[in-house]
Amino acid sequence: MNKITVLFTITLLGLLFSCTADRLEDQTVSEMESDMEKRRPVIIIDTYLPPTTYAAGFERIWSSANPLQKRTATVWVNGVATALTDGTQAAAGNSVVVDAADNVYVAGFESNGTKNVAKLWVNGVVNSLTNGINSGSANSVFVDDSNNVYVGGYDGSNAKLWQIGGATQTFTPVETNNVVRITSVFKYNTDVYACGYEMSASGTNPNHKVWKNGSPLFSLGGITNNSSANSIFVSSGDVYVAGKEGTKAVVWKNGVPTYLSNGTYNASAKSVYVSGLGVHVAGYEYTGSGRVAKLWKNGVGTNLTTDVNGNAYASSVYVKNFIVFAGGTVRNPTYSNAPNVATVWTNNVPASWSTQNYEHEIFSIYAE
Repeated sequence: MNKITVLFTITLLGLLFSCTADRLEDQTVSEMESDMEKRRPVIIIDTYLPPTTYAAGFERIWSSANPLQKRTATVWVNGVATALTDGTQAAAGNSVVVDAADNVYVAGFESNGTKNVAKLWVNGVVNSLTNGINSGSANSVFVDDSNNVYVGGYDGSNAKLWQIGGATQTFTPVETNNVVRITSVFKYNTDVYACGYEMSASGTNPNHKVWKNGSPLFSLGGITNNSSANSIFVSSGDVYVAGKEGTKAVVWKNGVPTYLSNGTYNASAKSVYVSGLGVHVAGYEYTGSGRVAKLWKNGVGTNLTTDVNGNAYASSVYVKNFIVFAGGTVRNPTYSNAPNVATVWTNNVPASWSTQNYEHEIFSIYAE
């Protein structure tokens, strides 16, 4: 916890002057100072430092001559980027969390040249979660109060829920030739929740689901090609999932949808966080001529970007000390050699976390 304890003393001069004239005349200087000290109360005020902010995503040196240059998995701390891979193969960080001992966990992937390999970086040290025979990815990481680490993702056609140092759960497709994916994982009390989907190998007919301790809990919405379940959060036993259904951004609470957009233009909810301030959802919405980054609070949307012809999105939201952080990407024309600019909004105020000649995107944000 970032906290400073400040001590103040208050001299109660009024009490001193309430003494009788005779008493004042009889006191020596040292006695008067001692009397004042006894009447001086101590007031303790707790002042919180600004939270440390972390983000995960990717960066690459961008040039018009080589726009497909490899992406490097990246973690940021208060805007300072650190590469997790050397850039020889495509990679990205999908999710970041920090435990009570300030260990930084980043879940993501790195290509081996032919297949993506699910990776977990702990303080920059890489651990491979899949063997690279099939394509895999670590999409979400969660650390509980006892520092147990859970990672959700996939390996080949099967979804995976890894507990680091513990058992690995495998989620196999119900239908032949389908694939299963976990997109987000969350632990509440002793129960581990995950959201994701099962769909055909060709990428059609996704059926979005929530699992609890490895067993299906409920399905989300109808089966439609233009849908997703992107993020899960559990608060007071209620299960929230952010995603999209058709062209509408949606947050489900215990499987019941609340639509955040009217469906006129395509929109998506990418991340959900529940705090004492309410239900916060990050995402995007098209305007008819572009895409704006959005943040919804209790169903009411706010545009984080103002250029209706632009191309921006908010991919993650986190709340700490009543401060709302959102992370995402803005296409910034003033960065001529870096079209995608990593951006962090603090209570809706944007800050660029990119540098000239680099392209950055943020997929996850965390604060402590």
